[in-house]
Amino acid sequence: MGDNLPEDTDAGQAFIENNLGVKVYTMAAPYGAAPYADIARTRYMINRGVSDRLVAPNDSTDPFNLSCFIPAPSAPASVLDAKVDAARAAGDWQVVLVHGFTDMDAGEGVYNPVDFSEFTAAVTYAKSFPDVWIDSLVHVGAYWIAQKMFSTLTPDVSGDRSTWTWTLPDHFPPGGYLRVTVDGGTLSQDGTTIPWNPRGYYEVALDKGTLTLAP
Repeated sequence: MGDNLPEDTDAGQAFIENNLGVKVYTMAAPYGAAPYADIARTRYMINRGVSDRLVAPNDSTDPFNLSCFIPAPSAPASVLDAKVDAARAAGDWQVVLVHGFTDMDAGEGVYNPVDFSEFTAAVTYAKSFPDVWIDSLVHVGAYWIAQKMFSTLTPDVSGDRSTWTWTLPDHFPPGGYLRVTVDGGTLSQDGTTIPWNPRGYYEVALDKGTLTLAP
């Protein structure tokens, strides 16, 4: 690893944004190399490492060295299904890293590939559970970070009203929501009541930076 890591990172971000037209919020450190974590802290919301561990709500996992599972080359869907089962049983998150697919390689020498059909079968398996959320790292990572942030908040209490305020971390994507529950009362943001979702939660808009609970 040389001194040009920041320049390489900036070049990679520019390539993605210029060619794909998307804003970059997350980083996948090449080979999980530790020096990239410090770079990611100044540019992104989260960085993926390479250790194989589950990520739990409100745990001590470093968001700039996020754990992940890397399946072996040509791993069958059953291997990924087992990871889904373990994460579901624990109530934790499982990050999966796949570099490429054998049946879509086109001779380009993709590193550590799995069969695309096996991967899609595993995705279908995960989606078959009504209590499993499968999504991109930016969406799930933002939710996980928001959960951790909310767990540290202390409300400002005035009479029978409690108000929580927060500032989102740097490089946090806009438009996110956090699902919460309360034992009673009415939740509101900017004077507008948050509707109760029939599935059993309220959706708090993270961009608003404030939440009020009143009778």
